[in-house]
Formats: sequence, C-alpha cells, structure tokens
Amino acid sequence: MCSLPRDDKTGLQAFRIAGLPPDFYYIPNFISVEEEASILQKPGEGIMPHEDGGAYAEVVATVSLGGALCLDVLPKPENPAEDRREKKDDEDEEHAQPLNTDLDEEEQKTKEKMLTLPTRIFQEPRSLLITTGRAYRDLMHGIASIEVDEELNAESVANWELLSEEGRKGVEENGGRNVRGTRVSLTYRDVIKVSRAASRVLGGMGRR
Repeated sequence: MCSLPRDDKTGLQAFRIAGLPPDFYYIPNFISVEEEASILQKPGEGIMPHEDGGAYAEVVATVSLGGALCLDVLPKPENPAEDRREKKDDEDEEHAQPLNTDLDEEEQKTKEKMLTLPTRIFQEPRSLLITTGRAYRDLMHGIASIEVDEELNAESVANWELLSEEGRKGVEENGGRNVRGTRVSLTYRDVIKVSRAASRVLGGMGRR
C-alpha cells in the first residue's frame, strides 16, 4: 500500500496528475499482489474457508464475472468450550423451552433442509450473491482448489432452482460438470472499521 505525506490532509494531493485539472489522481500499487490474485481467480485456485469478520457490516454483495464456480458453505469449527456448555444445557433440558415450538410441520421441514451443511452455491457469470444475517455471522465460506466442479444437480447445489435456464442446461448437458475459467469477483461491503492509511487516502472523497 502506498504511503502518504504527513502534511497532506486529504491524502490525495501527492497523487494528482500534473497538468490536468485537480480532479485526476493516479495511485500505483493501490492493492497488493495477493489482493490482485484473489480478484483474478484462475482455474484450480481456491480460497480457504473463512468468515468475513467484524470489520464489515453484516451484508456482503458479490458480482461474478467470467467463469462460473461453486462456493462452499460450511458450519464453523466446533468450539470445545461451547460444546461443554451445550452439554450442560442438555442435562437441564426439562427446564428449557423447546426450540421451534412455533413452527408448523412444513416450516420445520424447510428449516431442517436449510440447516443441512456443508452445501454449495453455484455462482454463474453476471450473477449477484448476497449474504447477510446468519449466513454472515454463523457460517463459513470458501472455494475448493479444483479445476472442475462435479456432481452438480438439484440435490448438491443449494441455489439450483434459482440458476438461469441457460446455466442449468449447460451443466446438465456437461454431465453435471462445470469446467472453471478465469473469474473476477466484485465484492461490495460496508466497512465499519477503516484503517488510518485508508482513511487518509479516501477520507476527502466521500464527504458531502
């Protein structure tokens, strides 16, 4: 990440393009090589399962461009301390209020289906994926380091019914397989915690 002079209150004057009106700025190496690699995701490259953390608001929107792939959705690893607390709660079950007592049978079936993890979300080119709430807080997501997604069907892909007709047909005609191509992921987040460096670079641009 670039460094900024201490006397520059807006953080941008050091990068103004001389000879043009003072509204043109150019910042070399604005993102790291690692960040660039994560954006230009090539076939066979993956991302370890992770959660986005508390630096962002609990809503993330991702637009996929280029190749299609599967996003793996997984539960968080078990916490031994939490397991002990849950065991104690189970021992006192007679004093606890049963869960989901306000759900009818059909809603209970739907809930059980939703909680079947791990699962996969097939991200087509030009698609938008939004995660919020429990999807953001309680689950992890990642991308397997493979070149071909296999056994794609209504049973293994959570968003199968939401896929475009063209996308589903293409996967079915390919025997339930998706050969990955280079993919660009445009991720939109609402940043809660901003580093001092980023604040100095962008602080003067967002004021209205």
